[in-house]
Amino acid sequence: MRERFLWIGIFVVVVSVAGNYMFFDSKQLDQPIFLDHYYTEEIYDLEGTVDLTFYYITNKQQPKRVAFVDIDGVEAYPVYDQHGFFLNDEPQIHYVQEFSHYYIVPVTIEISADQIPIEAGSDETWMFETMHVTFSDREKVKASIGKTEIAHHQGSPDVFDFSSGSSSSDGTSETSVTVLQAANIEDVLIPFADEISDELSVKIDVGMSRPDEALDVSEAGSLPLTVKKDDRLRVFTKVISDRTSFLELGLKIKGTIDNGEAFTENVYVNDMAYFPENEIADIIAEKKAGDSD
Repeated sequence: MRERFLWIGIFVVVVSVAGNYMFFDSKQLDQPIFLDHYYTEEIYDLEGTVDLTFYYITNKQQPKRVAFVDIDGVEAYPVYDQHGFFLNDEPQIHYVQEFSHYYIVPVTIEISADQIPIEAGSDETWMFETMHVTFSDREKVKASIGKTEIAHHQGSPDVFDFSSGSSSSDGTSETSVTVLQAANIEDVLIPFADEISDELSVKIDVGMSRPDEALDVSEAGSLPLTVKKDDRLRVFTKVISDRTSFLELGLKIKGTIDNGEAFTENVYVNDMAYFPENEIADIIAEKKAGDSD
């Protein structure tokens, strides 16, 4: 009788271990998944570099480390080793979020400005949506990363002088600038508006108005806006809390100064997405479905 119960106990343990392993194995990614990013960058120094940080989901068990990437034939390399140190002979990966089975890992790549395929001084842009990523174990993936646009900085009259900036945990930010010369603001361009218009709202106003009193630049008739020297222009942005993309972009405020000369000034939006544990599986499924289209 005791032997019978012993074998029953062993069988239960084996079934439990096998079930746990099958569950664990079902959660493992076949390959890392890059998240969506909407970035704009400008080249100021032709002898410098453009640094871009992308985020990807990788298994906690044997996490993957990026070795290099190829973007339209341009090779770029991480600027530092993501496995910064070892513990018990195991590399410790740098991550920004941890889940039961996954990490979200950042990788910052460095692209030489002279390798970017646009003519120096031109108003051309280089935009890419995918990267060919090689990991340290030599695995290769074609990763959809959202959209990144790089252009040379274009000279323009100085109209604004940055005064202050603030942000809060609810996704709202405020940038305040001092107006250096009278101007007429005719447009505020939001990069990738078709993709992120539901995630980002932008308002502007002069003086001490509250965000809910400011002009919503997406509404017809909100512009033009005339500003005088020494005015305080405030730009309010708000990103929704449940977005799934990373934003690092310049809003382009365009208009003319008193002599009729055109100007463009940038106000920057930088925001990291945050993913709840109970939603990460859905995000993985959506990315897999999108990558297979």
